[in-house]
Amino acid sequence: MHVDGRPQNSMHPFPSFWTELLPSLWLETLWPQRFPSKRHLPRETRDVDAVRGAAFFVKREVILQVGALAEDYFFFLEETDWCLRMRAAGWRVLFVPDARVVHQLGASSKRVDPLATRIEYHRSLYHFLRVHRGAATARAVRAIRVLKSLGSVALLGLAAPFSPNARRRGAERRGLLRWHHAGCPAEGGLASLSRRESPLPSVADAADSVDSADSADSADSKDLTSRLDSANAADSTDSAPRGQPAVGPVSSTEALDEVAETREPPPPGVASPARGER
Repeated sequence: MHVDGRPQNSMHPFPSFWTELLPSLWLETLWPQRFPSKRHLPRETRDVDAVRGAAFFVKREVILQVGALAEDYFFFLEETDWCLRMRAAGWRVLFVPDARVVHQLGASSKRVDPLATRIEYHRSLYHFLRVHRGAATARAVRAIRVLKSLGSVALLGLAAPFSPNARRRGAERRGLLRWHHAGCPAEGGLASLSRRESPLPSVADAADSVDSADSADSADSKDLTSRLDSANAADSTDSAPRGQPAVGPVSSTEALDEVAETREPPPPGVASPARGER
């Protein structure tokens, strides 16, 4: 449910050519038993195609049999794919109306980048259809989605002079059309946005950082050891009273420890070698 208590669509049918061709309002109104939704919430626990991934419980033996969530989805429809695999393996997927969970719908995606969110959903949808319905169905649904977007752009264009919201939504639909026109590339969705915001260092960069850190350690150690040896040699010539030892020399091991404690930390993502492991 929403924060204010309004219901959300916590269950949904598996995507197909017909669910894409026909408006969801028609399906949910004409066949509420086959297509349950928040408009006709079940009052008792019942079987459904799939539940929304915001909150669900899965038995351990189910995971052991069908595997974990598929890694080839990013953010959308991975739970739908999982529910389909569970049902195909003979398990039931149930909607429990007595369980209440607050879900801030779109808080982690649409507020970040609405266009990237739409692109990522369409990429996941087409992947799901290719895997479970076939390439021909995926191409047909893609054509349907493009036609729907063209119609939305036209209608929103009429309302744009009078509504900032219509202008914003129209810009999103035009961006989605450009993504389709470009051939649905890998870039543009939430996955690529996530990679840009938190890039991982390459293997070569990490190796260079380690080599640089090791070289700096070696140079610092040699320099400090040389200076300490010079100081110890000077101390040995000082006139200390007989019978009293001069200040003992600092060992090379202590010098290396001082370098390890005072040198700058390695760059992020590069593990620092433990003392004594160089």
